[in-house]
Amino acid sequence: MLLFLVITSLATAQLAMSMYTPSMPAMVTALHTSGQLVRLSLPIFFFSLGGSQLAYGPLSDYVGRRKAMLLGIGYFILGSILCVSALDIQLFLVGRFVEGLGIGCALTVGRAIIRDSFAAKHLYYANICTMMAVTVVPVIAPFVGAYIATLYGWRGNFAAMILVAGIILFFYLRFFKETNIHLSYKRFSFLRLRNEYKDICKNRAFLCYTLSGAMLFGIVGSFIAVGPFLFISELGLSPMRYGAMVIIIVAGYFVGSISELLFHRYIDTRRSYQISFFLLLASSLLLVILSIIFKLQAYSMMICLFIAMIGIGVLIPRTLTDALHQFKAQQNVGGAAAAFYGFCQMIFAAIISAIVGAAAATNQIPLATAILICSVLSFTAYFFRE
Repeated sequence: MLLFLVITSLATAQLAMSMYTPSMPAMVTALHTSGQLVRLSLPIFFFSLGGSQLAYGPLSDYVGRRKAMLLGIGYFILGSILCVSALDIQLFLVGRFVEGLGIGCALTVGRAIIRDSFAAKHLYYANICTMMAVTVVPVIAPFVGAYIATLYGWRGNFAAMILVAGIILFFYLRFFKETNIHLSYKRFSFLRLRNEYKDICKNRAFLCYTLSGAMLFGIVGSFIAVGPFLFISELGLSPMRYGAMVIIIVAGYFVGSISELLFHRYIDTRRSYQISFFLLLASSLLLVILSIIFKLQAYSMMICLFIAMIGIGVLIPRTLTDALHQFKAQQNVGGAAAAFYGFCQMIFAAIISAIVGAAAATNQIPLATAILICSVLSFTAYFFRE
């Protein structure tokens, strides 16, 4: 039940990230705005989602995982209400900011709950399950969002988020038991909080694994931001067909994660990293070359991204596990470490998606270039971890 609750919470955060993206072209007309402002809603969500995690992590260390989670889900429901009732782009962007501010609890507190509840030998497998939700759901979500939008319009996506979040809130109230056994209501101080983050930032291995994972998530974020405009607006794909194409891409993540689970006993960690980075870098370089030679093509992008996702399916759970393992002996900073990892992940995704989204979404060259740069930086961060 505990792992199911955490995965469901993480999945909700990812649904909020990308479920509405197939409706973005239609929202331009509905909200009487521009495509760039609609695309801006994603970086705004990433920024508030990332920044809020710096608060939720330490807060969950001091007042408990349960209270922090309940507070965040409440804010998320409020933000979704603002989005579903928005008549202009300004209120919609405010709603997206509040949504990110609230659902940041799922990423940070969820990781801390997993860390509290699983021993070292089971922690990696739990992280694989949770990272599937973090990485796979935002790519599958457009298909679900396209179906809902076909029936109820773009507002139906945010109404669905309110419903799902309400159910999750009920289950946390009814079934969740506190997992932070080091809880102490009297320990909180901003000076201690500052010192915790200062100590975390001194750990070179943690910073390198965190940066490596953040660059990988930047790849996912950049595709979420630009994909609907490339394939729906430029190539003329229907939202449903776009969602189906994205499901094929994300199948690569499952291939990578399942392969890691099946063969981890036969391939050591270092070799696993090497193979995964080779797949990621080779597919990213191939995508750039094809983008320069040929015009916008859905199938070439789909194949290259499928291969890249195989590598990402191994690397994201690995970097998360290895980053948080640096503080396994320091139980009192577990939430803060998870918060900092999530903060970096979302902030870099926000910056990368904002840059790619600001470019003209008429060809795949900006997206392909961003994916290659992120792949190189991710490998570089991993290389300097020791």
